[in-house]
Amino acid sequence: MFTLENANIAENSLDNAPDFIACWNQFYEYHIRIHGGDIDVDYVAELGIGHELTEENCRRLLRWKDPKFLTHKIQSGPNQGQLNPRVERTTAVLPQINLFRRDRLSEDDFKICTGNVFPTGLVWQVFLFHIAKPHIYPIADQHVFRVFCLHRDVASPRNWDFYQQYREYFGQIAERCGIALLPANVHALKRIDNALVVFGKFVKAYYRQ
Repeated sequence: MFTLENANIAENSLDNAPDFIACWNQFYEYHIRIHGGDIDVDYVAELGIGHELTEENCRRLLRWKDPKFLTHKIQSGPNQGQLNPRVERTTAVLPQINLFRRDRLSEDDFKICTGNVFPTGLVWQVFLFHIAKPHIYPIADQHVFRVFCLHRDVASPRNWDFYQQYREYFGQIAERCGIALLPANVHALKRIDNALVVFGKFVKAYYRQ
């Protein structure tokens, strides 16, 4: 998984996944301040593992995901300072998010719910799945998808079926690293995401097919 030679990329196995994660995770840096505060959003703490998510959890997690477009107050432009409708739509379906977290709402029904909240944009839809069940639904973004496509030599249609393939890939890495997909392992699973994000950025900057 370390090599960028064209002839070898698709043949890379997951045998060295633990070393890969250890290598790239150490370069991960991402800090988003709480809106109006002077401390960083604590991503793991805001996930509220073992409890129901609150509106404040959702607002802070959305800001952590995309501070420009998902902060609960619009940051710039003619509507600056007004409530962000994307965040308002999310907090409005908080009961459904928590129902899904407790396995009382099906994946298909929750997919409809997330599609209503974010009619366009797979990444944001997936993020609602993630905050509900972070151990089962890894975060989606362009960087982790880039690594997956490069490693598996697949296209990126950015639809739900594609994300399911990425989930399987992420799960295989976790298995190879000896990390079970359990709520108690969210912090360790995030290290996998960290490494894929950093490597994806590296690929974007330096790899030319």
